[in-house]
This record gives sequence, structure tokens and C-alpha cells, in this order.
Amino acid sequence: MLRLQKNRSLTLGQSYRREDIDNDTKIEYEFNRLSDMQDFHKKREAIAHDSKQIKYGNTTVEKMLYYQLERIRGLVQGIDTTGSREVTDSRVSADGKIHGLLSERLLHDFNETNIDIKRVENQLVEINLDEYNPDKTGKTDASRDVQHALNRIKDAGGGILYIPSGVYLCTGRMYIYSNTTVKMEDNTVMLRGHAQGFFDNGDPLDERVVYEGEHNIKIIGGTLDNNIEQMDKYPTTHVNMLNLRHADNITIDGVKFKNSISHHCIDINGTRNLLIQNCIFEGYINPLNETDKEAIQIGSYYAGGINGGVYDGTISKDIIIKYNKFRPSALAPGFDVCIGNHSAKHNIWQNNFEISNNDFRECHSGVRSFKFKNVRIIDNVFQEMVYPVRISAVGGEYQSANDHNGIPSGKSQGALEHVIRGNYFRNFNVAVASFGRYYRGSFGYNEHITITDNYFIGEDWNKAMPISIELTRDLHISNNIMTDCFRAIQVMSTHYMYVKNNHMTNVKTEGMYIKTSKYPGEANESTHIHVTGNTLDGSGKNGIFLQNANMFSIKGNDVTNTNTDEISDGSKRGGVKAFECDNGIISENQVYGKSQVFVANADVVKNVTVFNNAGDGEVTVTNATNSVVGYNQVDKNGNIVPFETVK
Repeated sequence: MLRLQKNRSLTLGQSYRREDIDNDTKIEYEFNRLSDMQDFHKKREAIAHDSKQIKYGNTTVEKMLYYQLERIRGLVQGIDTTGSREVTDSRVSADGKIHGLLSERLLHDFNETNIDIKRVENQLVEINLDEYNPDKTGKTDASRDVQHALNRIKDAGGGILYIPSGVYLCTGRMYIYSNTTVKMEDNTVMLRGHAQGFFDNGDPLDERVVYEGEHNIKIIGGTLDNNIEQMDKYPTTHVNMLNLRHADNITIDGVKFKNSISHHCIDINGTRNLLIQNCIFEGYINPLNETDKEAIQIGSYYAGGINGGVYDGTISKDIIIKYNKFRPSALAPGFDVCIGNHSAKHNIWQNNFEISNNDFRECHSGVRSFKFKNVRIIDNVFQEMVYPVRISAVGGEYQSANDHNGIPSGKSQGALEHVIRGNYFRNFNVAVASFGRYYRGSFGYNEHITITDNYFIGEDWNKAMPISIELTRDLHISNNIMTDCFRAIQVMSTHYMYVKNNHMTNVKTEGMYIKTSKYPGEANESTHIHVTGNTLDGSGKNGIFLQNANMFSIKGNDVTNTNTDEISDGSKRGGVKAFECDNGIISENQVYGKSQVFVANADVVKNVTVFNNAGDGEVTVTNATNSVVGYNQVDKNGNIVPFETVK
């Protein structure tokens, strides 16, 4: 069914242009499809109707053919016992031609069969690069042979190129077209021999839009080697090893990307339905000294992100990245960023990514979500990293806050809908960070973030934080294990946060800590904070410390062995503390140990109730307004009033 965009934009611009392109593309496709069907039926369709559908006299062609065939069979067989009539009849070939000899008819039909076989073969070409007798030592160029084979596959409409084991020098970028599989053996090495990389999906100058670029492509096995050993011979400052443009249905399976240079192993632009699996990404050097460049970059199709093609703003979406390894190589350190992006547009989000079962080691950042939406980071291993997972927003002053026409919006925006589940983190600075942005009254919150069922081992007691959160909204932290760290959970300027059933051990400072906000307006405090059912064993200072919070509850937590540092600065430390907070309840917590002064303390608070806590130490409410150690009840007018149990 043809569906056109009828509710068009009111002003001329990129949106209106995209709607025009989309409508014209659909109309052109539908018209050409119907025209081709008619032309095929009139001129080329060999069998358009069966004999039952065609009338002949007062019968059908099918019945008449059956009648005539039976007559001929009777005449040929007759009473001829020598078979001479049958031999004469067999000189007629399948296409109805009469041949002088039976052998001529057999040769004719045999040749026709060969033609049909070749036609079928051409529909799916399988080419072994050995046909070209290429140099396999990496001394002379083989990329021209590869391109010639890829062009043959393009002309045939699809096929497979096999590249056997060997080292193949590539002196130019190679272009892969639709319906093509490039299959390399495990010991196949494509070696950079020019200033740029290896593959593009099609000609970068083709004016494709949305997801209409070269598609249905697979690249399987082998190694793409940037050849930094011969940098003097083949100098460069940056390389994109593999470019994807307006692509659809792409698979990259089992490829090793070796020693990335300044930019990206895979540069993904306006692409959907992409699977990257079982690959190895190792080694990164940065001659340009650029920051936050990714091994796998995921972005929209805009100028500045990629050269060539139509900059129509198509987003990248529906991407799976699984069972890959990111690590240093023998010659180069790990990546600045393994997976992510560093540019964006206002009101546009890259969408729907699954990043699962990958192994990240000795890189700076693992996954950097820069205004991504609907991201699942599941069952990965992150070791020896600064920021394993970093969720970033766009500040209104950034160039990434411009709209799709390049006009500054001045508005901040954050990432949306992230699930971080079942991952293993070891030796990090901040394992999971969510940083929103503020600019001139505009808050860019990261929203709808779930961090659950992860295992965090900090190792460095002086710096490691499993979770650090700032300017985030609708945050769920549950069922995580956190140990050997500076502080387990750190929060600032966050709204609607649920911290539930986490286990924290051997923490240098606090298990959970809310910082005083540095932002104005609505973000001047954290609000709607729920801390429930967590356990903590061992902290140098307080166990759970909330400050600068409004509307909170700290309930049912089990805290032991706090204040182990016993710092002599005049401050009391213990299990659960609320400082400069309003409208909350601290109840049903248990605090035990040797060094804590208090079980629960609320200081400089308003409308706070401390009720039914247990353990070793004091329970106090100090410098308070309308706050009690007691419980809430209702007066005769139906108003809630605090009832103090301490006399």
C-alpha cells in the first residue's frame, strides 16, 4: 500500500525537503514497479497463463493438447516394431525445431542446458580471489583484484567473494555493493598501503537517502591491519577502516580490526539493522591528539560526521554489538572510547542498541552513550578502565545542541531509556556514570536509567566509584554488589531515584552519598529519593549519608561497621544520616558495629520523622523544624502531625 506524507511541514527547510524526497521516492518506486510488471508481462514473461485459461474453439488449449498428444503417440507407436518412427519423432527438440539427425537434436538440447546453467550461476556469483593469482606476501597491490571481483558480483546482482589465507596489500579503498558477502579465512590479512582505510558500502558520492544505500552485505573473518609498522612508508594521520552510509542489513562477523589510527574502526552513519559480532578491536594510536574517538562510532548522516552522500540526518538504529573484544595490541594501547558517539543534533536520538557479552579491557571508556535512546548494556565484562559505561547529555552551549539545519537551540538534552544489567566491572575510576547538563536555565537530564544485577570490584580504594550520578531523572539502582571502592553510590541533583537491595562492602568513605547541588532552580536539590533494603558492611565514614534532599525515605537497611576511620574532626559519624534535608522518613534500619556514634541522625532538617530504628548507638534529631524521633499520626481534623516518643 502506498502511503505518502500528506501533513507536510509548514516552512521550507530540511524537514520539508526530506518529506519531498520520501514522497518522490515512494511514488517513483511504485510507478516503476507497476511499469516493470506490465513490461515483463507483455514482452518477457515466458509463461503468463496456463493452458486451462485459454479457450480454443469450444474447448480449452489444455484439452486440445492432450487430445493431439494422444493421437501422435498412437501414430508413432502404431504397429512399428523397429522403432524407426519413434526415432524420427525424437529428432524434434524441446523448443519445437526439427533436426536432420537425432545426434543434432541431442547436441542442441545439451547446449541449451549449458546456457541455462551459466545463467543460474550468474545469479549468485562465487569468486575465489585465487582466480587473479594475487600477491599474498603484502609486497604488491591486491586491492585492484578485490575491487574487480566485487564489481563482477555487483553486475551479477549478488554473490560471495572468498579471500584465502595470505597478506594482501591494499593501495586503495574498496567498495562493496548490495547482496555481497566477503568471506576471509582466519589467516587472511588486508594490509593498509595508502593513507586511508579498507571498505565502504558503495561509492561515497552516490546520492542515497534514508536507508537506501548498499545493503544486505556481510564481511566475515580475516584481519584489517592499519600497518603502523610501516607508517613511514605509508604515512597518515587518521583512518576510518570501514565506513557504512545509509546502509541496511549489514553483518560484520569475526573480523579483527588492528591498530586504529586517530578515528574509527567502524564509522556508522545513518544505518539500521546492523550486527557486529565475534570481532576483535585491538590497539589505538592518536597522531591527531583528538578526544573521545570511538572504535565503533554510531551517528546520524550529517556533514562533519562523514564525507560524501546526502546529509539528510538519517539516524542509526536497530544495532546489535555482541561477543566482541576491545583491548590493546602488541604495539598500541587501548581505545579512548570503544563504542559510542561524540556529536548529536537537537531533538534527535540514535535509537535501539543492544551491547551484550563483550569483553572490554585496558581502554579509557567502554560504552559512551551521547544522547542515545533505548540502549541495553547486558552481560559484558569491563576491566582496567576509567569509565566503563558513561551516559552523557548535550549542553545547550554545545555545537551538538544545534538543530538539523545547524541553528543553535541553546537547549540541553540528555540520553533516554538505558538498562545496564548483569555486567562485571573490575578496576575502574567510575564504572557507571550518568552526567546530565545544564545551560542557562535549560536542564538536560538523562532519564529512565536502570542499573541492576551488576558486580563491581573497585580494587583502588582511593578512587573507584561503582556508580556516580548527576542531573538524572527516574533512576533505578538495584541488586548490585559493590566492593573495595572509595564510595559505592554518589548522587547529585537527581529526581525520582530508587536504591534497593544493593550490597556494599569495604568502602573507604560512604556506601551511599548525596552531594550538595551546584545547580540552580529545580536541580538545586535531589528529590524523591528512596533507599530501601540495602546492606553495607564496612565504611570509613557514614553508611548512608543524604544531604540537600527533599522528599526521601531511608527504610529497612542493614548497616554494619561504619566510621572505621574514626576521624577526629569533631563530627559524629555512624549508620544513617540526613543533613539539610526536608520531608522524609528514616525508619526500620539496623546499625551495628564497634565505632559508630549513631544509628540514625537527622540534623538541620524539616518535616522529618525518625522511627523504629535498631542497633548500637544513638538516634537523634537536631536543629530541626517539625521533626521528631517518633511517628506520624492524624489529628481530629485529618491532618498529619508528628508524635514524639523521646521525652
